[in-house]
Amino acid sequence: MIFDALAAEKQKLETTLGAIAEAVVTILADGVVDYVNEAAEALLGITLAEAYGAHVGEVVRLLETDAQPVDLLRDAEGEPVLRGRGVLRRPGGNLDVAYTASRIEGGHGTVVVLRDVTAEQRLAMRLSFEAAHDPLTGLQNRRAFLERLQDAVRGARERGEHHAVAYLDLDRFKSINDSFGHATGDRLLTAVSRVMGRVVRGGDVLARIGGDEFACLLANCRLDDARRVAEKIRAAVDAFRMEHDGESLQIGVSIGLTPLGADVIRPEDVLAAADAACYQAKAAGRNGVFG
Repeated sequence: MIFDALAAEKQKLETTLGAIAEAVVTILADGVVDYVNEAAEALLGITLAEAYGAHVGEVVRLLETDAQPVDLLRDAEGEPVLRGRGVLRRPGGNLDVAYTASRIEGGHGTVVVLRDVTAEQRLAMRLSFEAAHDPLTGLQNRRAFLERLQDAVRGARERGEHHAVAYLDLDRFKSINDSFGHATGDRLLTAVSRVMGRVVRGGDVLARIGGDEFACLLANCRLDDARRVAEKIRAAVDAFRMEHDGESLQIGVSIGLTPLGADVIRPEDVLAAADAACYQAKAAGRNGVFG
């Protein structure tokens, strides 16, 4: 009778676990897998028959973000539940998972619950990228650029760093956009952003901050060196041509430069100073560098 009752209770438990959408793995005190539900079989790429009796480290191959194996059996500083996120290595390809490892009272084992968060992670990364980048060119947007400027302002004030900021305004873009349409204008903006991106140095930050306006943080760069970089950008844009319906479209760029030193208080101030210098470059005849 007792045996039948225990068998029925076990069957009931396995039926319940089998109906759960999340992957469940039960582990005995010695680390040997006792049970995996159907969701775990699918997630881990293993059958119950293959998992049963194997050590959990062979069944649930879980890594931290730094590629260190996750010890699902470790004592989480006296807490009965261990939670985290990691990378699950499996035959069908790695997955990002959230995991919970709950120790059974009395030291009789551990129950591990795994949830696939790969799509969730990708969505979070995409939303984070979109929040900080211009959707057309893929460059950083104005908000993200101001945040980088804030970091540079802090570095100049606290560590004596020297940076420079360039404000770039495309010349003759409006007439091309009006004459050939916004689709052509968008193609041109995208192409020119790539041209400029190939010229700036590896540590510099190029951003699109308006319709045909860009900005660049020239990191650890004094004004004389910044002028040389700006001149390379100007020359590269001036040499660029985009073919459209048999016509060769050409634009230029006016660039204003300003230093970013310890006297700068707000990132908006240094961007405004670079904008004013850009205005001077346009006033001097466009397609030039001022600052």
